[in-house]
Amino acid sequence: LALAVLPSCIRCYAPTDSIQDTDPPQSGYLPNHNMDPAAVASSLALGWKLSFNLNEVFYAKPLVYTFNGAANESVITVSNQNIIRIHDGNTGTLLKTRTLLPPFQSTDTNCGDVSSTVGIIGTPIIDPNTDIMYFYSKSYKGVSGQYQLYAVNLPSLTDASGFPVLIDGHSANNDPTRYFLGGTVLQRPGLAMLGNTIVAGFGGHCDHWNYTGMLVAVSKTPGVGITNIQAMQASPGQAIDLDVTTEFGGKAGIWQSGMGIAADTNRVFFVTGNSRGAGANGGSNGKAASGKVYLSTLEQSVVNMAVNPSTGALQQQDYFEPFNYDSNNGGDLDFGSAGIALLDPTVFNGNGVNRIAVAGGKDGKLFILNADNLGGFAGVLQTIILSNGLRSGPASYPLEGVTSLNGAPGTGIVWVADGTWGLRAWNAVPVNGVLTPITFPNAFTTNGINKYQRAVFGNGKVYVTRNSALMMVTGGGGKTLSAPLTCSPNPIAFGNVMVTQTSTIQVTCTANVAITKPSPSLASTIFQVGPATFPASVPSGGTFSFPVTLNLTDANLITYENSTGTPLSPGALGGALNLFATAPAGYMQDTVISVSGTAVASQGYLVVNATSVSFGGVFVGGGSPSQSKGWVRLSNLGSTALKFSGYAYQDYYAGMTYVNITSSTVGNGYTSSSFPALGSTLAAGASIVVPLVFSPGETGIHASYLTIWSDNG
Repeated sequence: LALAVLPSCIRCYAPTDSIQDTDPPQSGYLPNHNMDPAAVASSLALGWKLSFNLNEVFYAKPLVYTFNGAANESVITVSNQNIIRIHDGNTGTLLKTRTLLPPFQSTDTNCGDVSSTVGIIGTPIIDPNTDIMYFYSKSYKGVSGQYQLYAVNLPSLTDASGFPVLIDGHSANNDPTRYFLGGTVLQRPGLAMLGNTIVAGFGGHCDHWNYTGMLVAVSKTPGVGITNIQAMQASPGQAIDLDVTTEFGGKAGIWQSGMGIAADTNRVFFVTGNSRGAGANGGSNGKAASGKVYLSTLEQSVVNMAVNPSTGALQQQDYFEPFNYDSNNGGDLDFGSAGIALLDPTVFNGNGVNRIAVAGGKDGKLFILNADNLGGFAGVLQTIILSNGLRSGPASYPLEGVTSLNGAPGTGIVWVADGTWGLRAWNAVPVNGVLTPITFPNAFTTNGINKYQRAVFGNGKVYVTRNSALMMVTGGGGKTLSAPLTCSPNPIAFGNVMVTQTSTIQVTCTANVAITKPSPSLASTIFQVGPATFPASVPSGGTFSFPVTLNLTDANLITYENSTGTPLSPGALGGALNLFATAPAGYMQDTVISVSGTAVASQGYLVVNATSVSFGGVFVGGGSPSQSKGWVRLSNLGSTALKFSGYAYQDYYAGMTYVNITSSTVGNGYTSSSFPALGSTLAAGASIVVPLVFSPGETGIHASYLTIWSDNG
């Protein structure tokens, strides 16, 4: 089902392959990978793990492909160092590798969002009819950055005829004054393929530089090159600023936390991020507008762009821009932080709506849209208010009748690649409205996955990346390697540890087979191994021990902040201890032990559960609803009580002047009946819920910023 829109197979890749970021419409429903929930719960295990140099990171998702005549699938990776690799999916054996031009240096972006180097960041796409893989690579042309679209033959990794194609120097078709400048932009979303055209989205590096988000179409035909470029911010709605060093350019980047561009027949859907200024729709002073009328400033918008699959021409067809897009600009609350999913039209339809689209962003709103009539400014089918913002793509499950394991009812699995806790899974069919977790066997864990990742599937296998490592996990298929060590305790749980203090746990490992050169590795400086001397060799049945410490001393917290650029906040901490050892064939060369603990502040520490609270629309002067309700939770994660010392709000549309809160009014149009009194305290470990009500006295868009002061945060 998920691959039904692809051309018919000529080279006969396997039906369990993953040739792009999830499926073409980005529905997230993948019924073709033989993943049995029962097998996952009983036998999920690490099949193999490969580690590369510490500065190499896999931001793009792996692809899975079975070459013509091959006995089994291969997994393909591309990295921030412009390195392409092909591995045997069963064993991890390196089959082929190629290194492209030297990657762009992260220091030249003035942004630390991508570590070390910026090479290949967006997920590639494979054309199974030609065995060609397409992807964008960032490198240098002289001292300036450049982007090239590569097309490489599989499995040789040689360039296809007419490629790579240089994108730099070309202007946007909808605004010839705006040129593509590879040094100022980042290609993060997964690619889309429609007929003879490859489509890609470009955003910025931390909103630095004077960049404009762009959608770029390139022909697969050798020698044709770029067929169309659409700038997300264009004249007449926004005049161009010619100074490339400023941060007052077009913005409206397409980044989507790496989620792929959604494709549907002859159109693509994507979501843009924040910009500067109210744009053509006027922000709070704007009036409702049809999405079918061309908009030159596509900021904070869902966009439907027509693609001529033969010529590659792009044409804006429709858009949706939420009513509060301009205030979200000011708060850096990108709508485009999560991408868009087009749901199965045979299941998700009704009331004249033939296809439903789902999109959400940093402000915690999930919009349900009519994909054929997105709504313009600011029409929408439904808005669901979430407790937190989105930085990952939505997924869908069309319930029974179309299932994940050969049509067996109830076999759908919801997979999550968690940045802290690693690969996780739930049964897709809720029980009493709640998803039930699938517990992995033997405390199995991958530990934290790279940000903006999804699990990638083959035939009964799951592939994930963590930092500079690639892992294959089996569960329902494939061959599992044995663990060389059994360590206790596993996981290592420190519990609560006060800031300025340390806690140490002794770990003992038993060799399941004779090994040599055991050595530990911890990515986090908060968790430490040693001091200890590791043996040169350990016989089968032999043991060795070593200490592991959660170090929250002042000196180590400074080291942590210097290495990460961010101070450590109280709360849950997680990581992975890797024990590498040389073991015989059939055994893994790495044993993973999960480590966790909770940092507790030495004084009071005030935190809020959400930095943005969204309210739906209300009626003024009659009509229902006349008000909308929300809440925030204030918590003290410290070890002593804290005292509330002040409150103020700022009206985004009235100059952002601080207004002290002395009554139930906590913003322009916002009230609270039980705000904590000045001078009141919040005990250590305690939380309070503050109710909020949106009930404005006049029409328009209302956005306020609330600041809470205490003696500790």
